[in-house]
Amino acid sequence: MLGADGGEVLRMTARRFGLALTSLVALALSLRLAYALAAVPSPAGDADWYHRVANGIADGHGFRNPFQGWRTAFHPPLFPALLALVSKLGGHTMTAHQLAGCAMGAAGVGAVGALGRRVAGDAAGLAAAAVAAVYPSLIAADSVTMSESLFVPLAALALLLALRAAERPSAGRALALGAVCGLAALTRTEGLLLALLLALALAARLRTRRLAGFGLALAAAIAVVAPWCVRNSLVWDRPVGTVTGDGSIVAGANCATTYSGERLGQWDFNCLRRGVPSGLRADEPEASARWRRAGLDYAGDHSGRLPLVLAARVLRTWNLWNPRTQARLASFELGTPAWLEWLTVTGALVVIALAALGAGALRRRPSELTVLLAPLVMVTLTSLAGYGQPRFRAGADVALAVLAGVAAVAAARRLRALLARRSEPATAVPEDRGSPVAPL
Repeated sequence: MLGADGGEVLRMTARRFGLALTSLVALALSLRLAYALAAVPSPAGDADWYHRVANGIADGHGFRNPFQGWRTAFHPPLFPALLALVSKLGGHTMTAHQLAGCAMGAAGVGAVGALGRRVAGDAAGLAAAAVAAVYPSLIAADSVTMSESLFVPLAALALLLALRAAERPSAGRALALGAVCGLAALTRTEGLLLALLLALALAARLRTRRLAGFGLALAAAIAVVAPWCVRNSLVWDRPVGTVTGDGSIVAGANCATTYSGERLGQWDFNCLRRGVPSGLRADEPEASARWRRAGLDYAGDHSGRLPLVLAARVLRTWNLWNPRTQARLASFELGTPAWLEWLTVTGALVVIALAALGAGALRRRPSELTVLLAPLVMVTLTSLAGYGQPRFRAGADVALAVLAGVAAVAAARRLRALLARRSEPATAVPEDRGSPVAPL
């Protein structure tokens, strides 16, 4: 539809936008349910840990290691706590917890749509939600009872709040941003890094009271996380942060098998057998400290390999390191069909390419672009410090979906203008100066 001046009219009523977004959320939920029930009916590994801990919480045992019974903080608490609510309602099975994860992931699609709308208008919001709904990487993450299904909607909400705080600064908006980032940190530890990056983006955007906005956002994030840290410190009678599993990440990512060969830049469970006797593992903070020392010692002794290892970590996370082998390994580890993992890798590469175009379309809007790039920086830094895993890209996939939606709308505008010029060669089509994004 064209306006009186020939410019494109892309606005729609809130009702029409809501109905369209709801339809995309329903599509997202159906795809995630199909993936969960058909491709990964029995998730293992961390998914099994979350499932069992949630049932233990529902049964009144609190946060305890589901296999050995000791008190635990190996992973952040929010995701298993929400699954425990499902268990309390009678959903004790893995399938019930998978369905809960699918619902969280579908809610994330709605949040991505709202974020895209705030960045570049109604059409971009729906395009971003459509990308997130069918994006294989997000579908897979949401369907296997992993914390990414909760982290995605929280990350999208945090980005939306950051944009609103930058647009109209206030103490309330800065506090809300920090609180949501705190909840994200109680879901995945990199949420604290996201809080720092978004607070920095907010401080750079504001011309006045920069330190105040920066401090309020960080203070709110810390206030949300603090009770869990206090609980952990009381349990082990020493200062403990949000998790006790960080040392295992360092040890598993810095050993012989992850510094060369097929697992270069990845993580290996077998590497945890060194440095920590099995009888000591009940003292999770001490076990974590020993694993951390073992991993850092290995990294120091093989510092010549470290640049290649770091590069492999980052490229693996962004699906740019030998994609075919990566798809095969994922199929073997998850028990999913090889063609499905190859589709996931290919889909990620397409979305990343579209997102790069979308970033170019937003080049004249540095405030929005800076906020959207924050989770990409977060994921890259997390991979450098830990190891390469496409699943860890979930927070950045929020921004990628929005940028891909922006690119799709910009391309559609350009195509429509081109068709209009061809159909009316004697009439110049004026530039749509009200367009929220620059043409590609």
